[in-house]
Amino acid sequence: MKTLSLLLTSLLFVACGGGGSSTSTTATSTTAAVSNVSTESFQVRQAFVKDFNNTASLPFTFGGTVSAIALSGTGLITQSAVSAVTFNGLAALLKSRSTGGNLVQTTATSATTTAITPLSENFYIDSAGSIVGFVSSGVYAVALAPVNLPVTAKVGDKGEMGKLTVYATSAKTISTGTIEYSYALDVDTSSSAILTISQNQKTAAGVSQGIQANSYKLVSTAVLPLKIVSTVSSGSSPSTLSFTF
Repeated sequence: MKTLSLLLTSLLFVACGGGGSSTSTTATSTTAAVSNVSTESFQVRQAFVKDFNNTASLPFTFGGTVSAIALSGTGLITQSAVSAVTFNGLAALLKSRSTGGNLVQTTATSATTTAITPLSENFYIDSAGSIVGFVSSGVYAVALAPVNLPVTAKVGDKGEMGKLTVYATSAKTISTGTIEYSYALDVDTSSSAILTISQNQKTAAGVSQGIQANSYKLVSTAVLPLKIVSTVSSGSSPSTLSFTF
């Protein structure tokens, strides 16, 4: 089912990792006219690694539209402990995740509930906190150069992180596209900020298929649970989904 496929694709790299059909890969930073904007330097890479090491289950709700069909539902992401492995010939840290739930499709005449078949994914980073890649059904994505956040950042900072090259298998014979990462640190309070990590998924021809944006709240060196994930697909019939944790 196309809607289920798009939903599960939207959840790829949730909490590890692109909002619109724009081909721009850089997350947008907003510094609204707020009197209590933090001037701290936040340990953003350390926060990313802390979140990667989190093994708690993540319940979520979601809603939006796919091909003009209203979608909503609930789900649960379960996470494994982190282990040391070899990935793509290099030492790496692995975390596995499984995502499942229930999807409700609503039209003018009916509402249909469907169980989401659990999707299993493996995520990899290196000891420096750089994204190494991830593997899922039909997806083998690897970093050919470091993909990482800066060590520290202040509100208003933004930039590109790098990209993963996507293949169908570990044989890496033909690339099927790329995932380009960027970040932005936005205003929140005098002692916190919102970190957004965006992923722009592109075809091998460089055409954007959609962007996923994961947002976290940072308080000094602490990272609070994932707040919201938004996804927007490109094409003749754009789709928008929002996941709240």
